[in-house]
Amino acid sequence: MKPPVVLILGPLRSAVSGVSTHLNVLFGSALERHFRMEQFQVGSAGRNETLPGRALRLLASPFLLAAAIVRNGATIVHINTSLDAKAYWRDLVYVLVAKLGGARVVYQVHGGAIRVFGKNSLMRKILARTLAWPDVVVVISQIELESARELAPRQRIELLPNGTRCAEILSARDHAQGAAPLRLLSIGRLVDTKGIFESIEALKILRGKGVEARLTVAGSGPQDQALRR
Repeated sequence: MKPPVVLILGPLRSAVSGVSTHLNVLFGSALERHFRMEQFQVGSAGRNETLPGRALRLLASPFLLAAAIVRNGATIVHINTSLDAKAYWRDLVYVLVAKLGGARVVYQVHGGAIRVFGKNSLMRKILARTLAWPDVVVVISQIELESARELAPRQRIELLPNGTRCAEILSARDHAQGAAPLRLLSIGRLVDTKGIFESIEALKILRGKGVEARLTVAGSGPQDQALRR
């Protein structure tokens, strides 16, 4: 019996970005034992294109996606998106193409805040309607889960924080430093949607298990004082 085919939409995997890292983790995970995973590249990373060439690619991409679904026999399309205007409207077309092609759609939101993106009343209505289109919506933080469920209470919405290959990191640390303390670094804007509070909770869990660890936080933002407390 052939494994189901999952077509994963995302940027060039060799690019330096959070979603590229996410894709590499997926392709190197145990999911490969149960699914045949193929990528459909979106975004301009790694492409040497002119402005007209970029416009032509964007116009052609829905048709290319439809062809990729048929060519690979994909039954699941995994769309990695973010809540900024450019990505949202582009990927909304991909959701429609995938559904019309008979595939089930996993719609994973990596960036942007739902409550901010949908603060305009008209945009909020559009977002509430379109969140119901995929078969499942995946968010990466508790606050986004609550916001999404408020907008689309009947939709299946799952909280799945971004993962990493912890075993590789820990084995490399042990090999290089022996029993040295685990040193962690977080670089980013200090807002609750970036997961920094969850990182601090994770540090508490590690210390509770006897793991000596130190977290260094670099950045600025509105949650600076709350994080210091």
